[in-house]
Amino acid sequence: MFYSDNLLISNINKENSPYSLNKFYIQRINEISDSFITLRDGWPALRSWYNTTRSDLFPAYTGLNKAELWNMLVRQSTPDLWIASYYFSAGISREMLYNIPDEPIISDKLLMKNLKNGIADTHIHFNAAISYQIAWCLFTDITLLKHDDFKNQKVQKSLFNLLKAGILRLFLGHYVKYISVNGVKNQNFINFYKNSLDKSIFNILYSAVLKPINENNACIYFFENYQSCMQALMNIFPELRITINQTLNSWEETDILFRTVYKNEKKFNTSADIILFYDALCLQEKLDDNCFRSALLQYIRYKNLFFEDKVQKKAINGLKEFQKYFTNTSNSAKKMLDNKSLKTISINREIFKSFVRQPFLKLIEIKISPPSPNSKTDFSIEPNNINLQLYKKKICNQLYDIFKAYHALLTSLSENQLSIYNNNSNKISDILDKLERECNISLPTLGIIYHFIKIDDKRSLYKQVCWLSSIEEKLQSPFYIETQRKNSQFFIDALIDLFKEIPYLSEYVVGLDAASDELHNRPWVHAPVFLYARGKHNTIPIQPRILSQIPNIGLTYHVGEEFRSLVSGLRAIDEVIEHFGYKSGDRIGHAISLQISPSLWQKENNVVMQPRGEYLENLLWIWYIKNNHNDFNEIPDLEFRIMQLISEIYTNVDGITPYMLWKAYQLKFKPLDIEKIQNLKNSQNICSHNLSGSETHFCKIASSENHPSCLWNEYDLMLTNFCPVYSQKYQQPIFISISEEEVSMLEKLQNYVKQKVEQRGITVEVNPTSNATIGEIQNLFSHPILNLYNLELGKSVNQLNHTAISINTDDPAVFRTTVEHEFAYMYYMLMSKKYNQVDVLKWIDDVRNFGLERSFIHEYKKPSIMYSELQILIEELEKYTK
Repeated sequence: MFYSDNLLISNINKENSPYSLNKFYIQRINEISDSFITLRDGWPALRSWYNTTRSDLFPAYTGLNKAELWNMLVRQSTPDLWIASYYFSAGISREMLYNIPDEPIISDKLLMKNLKNGIADTHIHFNAAISYQIAWCLFTDITLLKHDDFKNQKVQKSLFNLLKAGILRLFLGHYVKYISVNGVKNQNFINFYKNSLDKSIFNILYSAVLKPINENNACIYFFENYQSCMQALMNIFPELRITINQTLNSWEETDILFRTVYKNEKKFNTSADIILFYDALCLQEKLDDNCFRSALLQYIRYKNLFFEDKVQKKAINGLKEFQKYFTNTSNSAKKMLDNKSLKTISINREIFKSFVRQPFLKLIEIKISPPSPNSKTDFSIEPNNINLQLYKKKICNQLYDIFKAYHALLTSLSENQLSIYNNNSNKISDILDKLERECNISLPTLGIIYHFIKIDDKRSLYKQVCWLSSIEEKLQSPFYIETQRKNSQFFIDALIDLFKEIPYLSEYVVGLDAASDELHNRPWVHAPVFLYARGKHNTIPIQPRILSQIPNIGLTYHVGEEFRSLVSGLRAIDEVIEHFGYKSGDRIGHAISLQISPSLWQKENNVVMQPRGEYLENLLWIWYIKNNHNDFNEIPDLEFRIMQLISEIYTNVDGITPYMLWKAYQLKFKPLDIEKIQNLKNSQNICSHNLSGSETHFCKIASSENHPSCLWNEYDLMLTNFCPVYSQKYQQPIFISISEEEVSMLEKLQNYVKQKVEQRGITVEVNPTSNATIGEIQNLFSHPILNLYNLELGKSVNQLNHTAISINTDDPAVFRTTVEHEFAYMYYMLMSKKYNQVDVLKWIDDVRNFGLERSFIHEYKKPSIMYSELQILIEELEKYTK
């Protein structure tokens, strides 16, 4: 629309060559960056206002519209290009490229002043926190590429593109540096290397820039002759000798440019590509070399292709589909890179670097999964001390890699600062405090939340494990509910032991969560685990060695994010509040079902498909609320619906009442009673039933249709959830009609749960971009966040919502966002709704404070204090890892 074919053709005809387009494209890059980027208090920021004094490519876009347009642009291109282009076109000198974030700030000046008081990100999954720039550096590092993978047709094209991009990235940096120092004229980029470069490397460089027909041949030759080609590269880049075929040291720079041509630029604490783009844009203007411009543009194209493949560009619609993006992002490095060449500490350090480059961050909570216990060696039903010690070692290894990475980054930042001023008299800790105070660098206090992964427990059906199966069978099935619970409780035992033994650990491991598959793993599975974590036997007042108080471990839980029925989403939130031992200060993640409009949801969901068991529990939940609250009368035939449904599930329904079903539903949230199980096994009422075709178990429950004299009780009904036969019955789908008449009931149920959340002091973790992408929310800029909290913006007393909320990123690598961006999106959305700016800023300040105050991190720590405590933690953890 902006650059028509005629405009492109006219530029080609200027010199009768397609390469004349290169200069045109460079000019357009500068024009686009000028429309989007500006400087605000020293930071690159989004130009969100309309400037009447000069032409603008997008003159009608301001505020929310400009932010929305930017959000679209950076799903197709990398923001570092636009930042570097602005610095170049504004004539800013190279010496001023210090501490530039990978993303521009989206906030306007008033919002930015508000956020400078500090923000927290309390919902971020560490595996999906790696920034696009860090991922790109790792993927294009030719010393890390798996050279044996070129034979795999599935990855060959991607691998060849990464190889060409990696070679091109190195030589662009080398060329810019060499020309800047030595000054070479009348020789284009390709010809400059034609006679001086090994033929195999030159052919890849040539194919990367000019894309000949047989371009893959050069890549195939490189991988077939990997060692000799790498030797040829070392003639140009001798620094590569220390890392080829070796493990990158945890302290070593992971970006190959910073290890070679830009080794003196590490002090900038700015991504190498921002420096490279800036240098290249400056040089192309001086040389007027179309071949060099072509090389630069080809590099940009390679990077954008990679970026588009890894970044979510549209609505994902559901956690199942989202998990594909998450896996693609978080595990892609493992697929392409040789793990033996890159330490986990190095990758972790680079993830932390992306946090450091985000402005205003004061507290950061990262979510990681516990190491998986081996049920055969790590624990038995009663774990002995040796097994517990083995598992504690696994946990310590994991924590060591995280704390060591952050400590290494803090050390590197302080050493870079010392080198700038040539001042070695200051301590590292003092430099860190100064960096955060004066240099626009975030050094947030770290907190770790361990989140259990929700597994589809119905997969246990494949092994036909039930409540009557032997202990050995249960332990060998990781999907069986009892096994999941035992694994999680074993982890808690190990963690509590470590809190007692390692100083400061409880101040950095701060919470528990459970995430992932919400549709197939309901809250009752993890309820006993969370109660166990809060049990009095797991409450410790003081860390013995340093005599400091041990904070209570915080609880949060992903819930109400994905649901088949709005009732199911609301019920799940209520279950967590009632059965997890929640107290004031605990949190729930996402809670989309609390935010969306029931009437809009009903219009889009006239009929929903649900498993019969889920629908039954929805009816039981409503039945309980109706019997305890007089104003719930929307379903007069509720008991009839319940009894009609159970007659389809249980052949014999004699003696079953809604109250008995309710009590059985409540029993699901408690651990199984081993003594009762044993008594049932010994009972003469138990009838034979063949589960697997080869073994005969004895189960009164599964065979009740053959023995109608066996009457039900609530414990029997509860055990049906651990029975493969009845689990299959519960999973059979039925279609439920949702009429307009039921909207009133949905609204009452939503208010019922919301009031409970408000009154008990529970915080909802809101992730706007993630919510709009995965959940029931239509788009980011119509987010119903005010349905949770609108205290500064309510129209009347009756319309006020008081739910405490925090704003977070969730998975920044997938959703292309930062917590500052998330605040800005909500700010511009509210401004577009014509709310008074003073009120909107008050609302932002409230929510910003909620994030800081409701964090599980006990207190903000000055960087110097955190640095010294991390050092102690590393030394203590190292004792366990040996």
